[in-house]
Amino acid sequence: MEFSWESHYKGGGSSTGTLIPIDLTSDYAWRYSIMQKYAGVINHVVDVGCGDLLFWVGRDCCTYTGIDISQSIIEKNRSTHPSWTFHAASADMRLPVSDNIVLCFDMLFHILSDAVYEKILENLAHYSNQWIFIYTWSENPWNSWRSRLLGAAVRLKKGRIQDAWTMLVQGMETDGTYQKYRDFQKYVPILETAGFDLIAVERPPNNSTGMYVFKKRVVSQDTIDH
Repeated sequence: MEFSWESHYKGGGSSTGTLIPIDLTSDYAWRYSIMQKYAGVINHVVDVGCGDLLFWVGRDCCTYTGIDISQSIIEKNRSTHPSWTFHAASADMRLPVSDNIVLCFDMLFHILSDAVYEKILENLAHYSNQWIFIYTWSENPWNSWRSRLLGAAVRLKKGRIQDAWTMLVQGMETDGTYQKYRDFQKYVPILETAGFDLIAVERPPNNSTGMYVFKKRVVSQDTIDH
């Protein structure tokens, strides 16, 4: 059954987006510090997969455009941040928006379709005038022996002996409904083709995620002339 973000939010769920118990306050502060390290003042933002704006608690910016697939969370965000702009849309749908900084946090590993995943990356590049910050898995969180043992135990309890053995030996890359691991480095060429260079990959402590920092390539006049 396909996961429904609308039902998730209506049921009181949040957009924390992590498999690992972490201090979100510290994690969000770390992400913001990385953004400031590269982009300076964070004042003009397009936030793709904005969710319930937990990341923005205690933070503000001059112009903000949030995009999320959940209509109910967008309506809630509009009521709490009336000066900000919000669009209820799937991230693979291209919208007439742009700004200096584009964010995509805790969303890409929820995309099961490879075609949709690639379209989202193309849209991130289309929206950005200068910076793209992508926070997603940089390692497979299901590959650790602890994850394999826990996954195998769950499958054994359900009588799925072959699945338990496969989980123990191979691990997994997707749960089939909610999350999927991809080697993000293999998708970097999509953004490079769109004119962006990957200038840094920052890793938070004790986490399987990474902040991928892209900057728009400067095209010299000589290059244009030739």
